[in-house]
Amino acid sequence: MAMKLLKDSTAMKIAAKSPPVSASMLALRIFVSIAFVTFMASRAALAQPHLYPIGLLPGFFEAQALAISADGSTVVGQCDAGNDFVSGFRWTLAGGTQAIGGPPVGQTYFVSGVNSDGSVVSGVLTSGPGSFRWTAEGNAYQNIGLLPSSIYTYATAMSSDGRTIVGEAGFQFDRPAFRWIAPVRGTQGPGTMQNLGGLPGAAIVQAEPMAVNADGTVIVGQSESANGPRAFRWTINGGMQDLGILPGGVNSIATGVSAGGTVVIGYTEYSQPSSYSAHSFRWTAATGLQDFGLPQGWSFVAANAMNADGTVIGGNAGLNNENIAFLWTSGLGMVNLNTYLPTLGLDLTGWDLNVVRGVSQDGSAVAGTGLFQGQPLAFTVRGLPTACSTACVGDFNCSHTVEIQDVFDFIAAWFAHDPRADINRVNGTNVQDIFDFLAAWLGGC
Repeated sequence: MAMKLLKDSTAMKIAAKSPPVSASMLALRIFVSIAFVTFMASRAALAQPHLYPIGLLPGFFEAQALAISADGSTVVGQCDAGNDFVSGFRWTLAGGTQAIGGPPVGQTYFVSGVNSDGSVVSGVLTSGPGSFRWTAEGNAYQNIGLLPSSIYTYATAMSSDGRTIVGEAGFQFDRPAFRWIAPVRGTQGPGTMQNLGGLPGAAIVQAEPMAVNADGTVIVGQSESANGPRAFRWTINGGMQDLGILPGGVNSIATGVSAGGTVVIGYTEYSQPSSYSAHSFRWTAATGLQDFGLPQGWSFVAANAMNADGTVIGGNAGLNNENIAFLWTSGLGMVNLNTYLPTLGLDLTGWDLNVVRGVSQDGSAVAGTGLFQGQPLAFTVRGLPTACSTACVGDFNCSHTVEIQDVFDFIAAWFAHDPRADINRVNGTNVQDIFDFLAAWLGGC
């Protein structure tokens, strides 16, 4: 009994000498205790990204991804066999890499556009005069025809609803933009071909659309103008609008447009005596061109694709004389995919990701091209953390409700060193982020 009393007395003295626990430290201890208990369960709820290499068609040795469907299920592009022989492909996880049916035997072609679910694609016959539209239903192939007196059409993009194809038309001298609209479903006909011209002031009309919005009513790209090559935005009511150029640039190009047509991305190129330089921009009618700038050490940044609302943007950039794929989100800023994806647990052994060409509607999937053990291959990444459109920090999972699941999801992200858990954007994920998140969560936002 005496021994027990001595132990109890010693414990009391030690407790008496211990400093009082602050409220914030107590909160941290409680939080960490909960975290260890819930971590294994909660991390399973988070999407785990996965990279899928896109296989080659038989007899080909290179592949490029050119677009991804809005739902992220389908990637399209081209395989290369050398000697200018290319074949378009359509890739899905279930079906793998497949050539589409329809193009004449022996003709080379590539696929450049895809609708929202991958059931309709568009492309170009590189050994023929025209562009085409193909639908999975019935394996239906249709040459979309030419503008009157034109020599060729070169399709570059398709609307998400699958009814509008845009591109460049070729005449003896001029190269105007065109817009083709499919006949109403259930009816027969060649569709409607429209000459969109180009920006005024150029000696020769030359305009190349690069992207079209979800319903085909807004088109963006690059056109010659009185001031040189300029990014444009075309609308049904407003025609073709010059979006301008970032200060100091020599030309500009628009490469992507939001589903609603109100947000445009692209880049301005600069004249450099010994190296290439470009800055990406984001445009709205309210803000005009906004320069993303260059992260330290990067020589250029070229935005190529965006999600439905412009909160996720992908492209290619220059770093240490290498071409790297990048991703920009409103939360992350600009990140190198080659270093960002491993922080999400994705193993990139053997891969150098060079360019992003497509971003799904919600931003959870991207498609692009890289080198795998030195071989040019297309890839797609699924399960990326999606951009949160809410300004409420406590609503970590973007459910538009502050709830206990936000805590579980934040815990899993914090332990995984997910950049989304860097709440205060200071020195990466650390203990202060926990305090900042809890303060927001307990405060209801």
